[in-house]
Amino acid sequence: MKPNRPLFILIIALAFSSASTVHAQTHKNINPYALGVGFDFEGSFGAVNYGIPIEFRFGKTTDPFTFHIGERFSFHNGGDDSSLYYDPLYGLWLHEPTISFTQFSTYFHARWNCWRDNEFTAFVGAGYYLNFNANARVNIDVPNISYINNQFVYTYGDGSRRFYCSDLVHPLSHSLRLEAGIEMPLFELTVFCSIDLTGNFKRNVVKNNIYYDPSLVYRDVTTYPVDGFSAINLATLEDINDATRDRVFIGVGLKFFLFSGYFK
Repeated sequence: MKPNRPLFILIIALAFSSASTVHAQTHKNINPYALGVGFDFEGSFGAVNYGIPIEFRFGKTTDPFTFHIGERFSFHNGGDDSSLYYDPLYGLWLHEPTISFTQFSTYFHARWNCWRDNEFTAFVGAGYYLNFNANARVNIDVPNISYINNQFVYTYGDGSRRFYCSDLVHPLSHSLRLEAGIEMPLFELTVFCSIDLTGNFKRNVVKNNIYYDPSLVYRDVTTYPVDGFSAINLATLEDINDATRDRVFIGVGLKFFLFSGYFK
């Protein structure tokens, strides 16, 4: 028996109409705002940066443009931690020194959703970051020094000690971020390039002497000599010197959005 062609065409039409209705309803239910929380990671040749952004998204992912305003907390760490360093200026061995600081950023992003449907969107965008830098540290595994057989012997292994150096970073800095990725109402995956318009570190502090207490009684680093303190010049440590000059970072981020209305 031959199939009933008009009935078959009617079934296909009804199915297509139903799918279109579901997609249209999904688009209708998406809220024009959502709260996003995520995690991102970025790195340069000499430093890494871990961040937690919290933001509001204004506009639907199916709109031509969306805008994002948020706050980002991040932890920066620079310098290699894989070997001993000898400071020829002061004749001192240092084990696994690094520098680090925390950063609080207020940011604004604008995105163009260059390809979009009711489920997935591809976007490109740019953002501006106003950064507040604090809690700068120089992390050193200070050696125990013994004089054996007419020579100094350095013993390591007690773990890095944090020395706080408030003069090491600028309190305020500015950054630009260029990004591209895919998103849907529930989440987004982003790759980005972050460019520091102003440096985070004070290069005059890096290039000149700073002084720390090797007995670990005082943890504040000074930029002026103190009796009993050891001197160190961070610029003589190549990896740290490079990390304090890096301004371009490449990264990836993942973010999830609440209150998007996707499941209505």
